[in-house]
Amino acid sequence: MIDLEPETLSYLALVPRDERDQDALYLWEEYTSETALREVHTKSKAAIGLKDTPGPLLEGREMAGFTEI
Repeated sequence: MIDLEPETLSYLALVPRDERDQDALYLWEEYTSETALREVHTKSKAAIGLKDTPGPLLEGREMAGFTEI
């Protein structure tokens, strides 16, 4: 079980089964608000540590955006 950050509702990590995308990893994260994402998550010790852990494995990293539902 993962300890979630404050205001985090869920994480979902998906690895595509298509061999052409064998190096891809998709992460969906759900927060209580955009502020929780931008002010709590991105500045948390856990998020900063994640940048260091897979560092050399990441060619690119982009945030697709925040959508309130």
